[in-house]
Amino acid sequence: MFMYRFILNIALFLSMLLCLPLLQVQVQAQNTHTGKSVFVYCDTSFQIGDPMHLNLCYSSSKLEHIEFPSLSDYPIEGIELFPEAATLDTSFDKKQNLYTLILSYPFSIYTAGNYTIPPLTFRLASAKDSNHLLYSDSLILHVYAPEVDTTADIKDIHSTLDVSRKEIIKEYWQKYGYLIWILLALAAVTVAVIYLLGKYKKNEPILFVPHKPILSPQQQALKKLKELKAKKLWQQNLIKEYYTELTDIFRSYLETEYHIPAVEMTSYELSCELLRKYPNHQKEMEELSIVLQTSDLVKFAKNLPLANEHENCFAKILHFIEQEPPMIVQTLPTNKDLSETPAKPVSNQPENHPTKA
Repeated sequence: MFMYRFILNIALFLSMLLCLPLLQVQVQAQNTHTGKSVFVYCDTSFQIGDPMHLNLCYSSSKLEHIEFPSLSDYPIEGIELFPEAATLDTSFDKKQNLYTLILSYPFSIYTAGNYTIPPLTFRLASAKDSNHLLYSDSLILHVYAPEVDTTADIKDIHSTLDVSRKEIIKEYWQKYGYLIWILLALAAVTVAVIYLLGKYKKNEPILFVPHKPILSPQQQALKKLKELKAKKLWQQNLIKEYYTELTDIFRSYLETEYHIPAVEMTSYELSCELLRKYPNHQKEMEELSIVLQTSDLVKFAKNLPLANEHENCFAKILHFIEQEPPMIVQTLPTNKDLSETPAKPVSNQPENHPTKA
């Protein structure tokens, strides 16, 4: 009896071995015919606490509706899934004419050990065929803990670093630099408004323009004479230009310093006016009149004086302007003044000529 059962078991075992290849060939032929496949993949070895993703994949030559398995139906102790953060991705391979749908579940494991993801069931719905079920293979995960030397002393995560003042200022500048610029801009605007209001109330110009030092009429005339001499006009046979500029300097000086309208007078009128205003300097006034007459002869009669006459005319005007202080204007008294003013004894002493200080 025992031998009979033993022989029967051996026969059943051999028959199963012979039928297994036929079964595998039948399944492979069915998968090739349908052109559909499902699988699950993930990193099978990782450290506790690492963020991982469990990917459920479906591939087919046609894009059909597929119901992915709900992992809540497959509770696995120790695996913390986050189904609300799951994402679905679809791709198409033109060379293989293959659509791939991937549903990715984030998860983490916080205890070291081996974990098995069981086979998952995918449900395929087709309008022509009845519902089909596709199954994935199981997946084994190996989770390991980091090596810790429990005998060593507990240390800080990182040693204390000495931060220099320069680095602290740089860090604060990177964080709050824009605020500093804003405050500086506001301060500049405030100062500008206060400055403009002060100028407006005082009725002063907004911008300060430094003024050049104002020269006295005597200094201006001496400066122009110096520039005229440097031009060397008469040495270049520019006689008319030389005398025109020389007499213009003289006339302008008389008008600004003594308020004599010399620019508008003829040479004769100006000579008479000088003799009337400076009766005590008649000789010098006559020499200046000669300069005016010489200038008229050059400009209107095309007269050509000698070289020494050019120098003499220049020297006479220069001597008149250089006198410091300027001559005091003296006017001849009228008949009314003579009748009202008592006569004074006339001094026999000669009058002193104003000299250069």
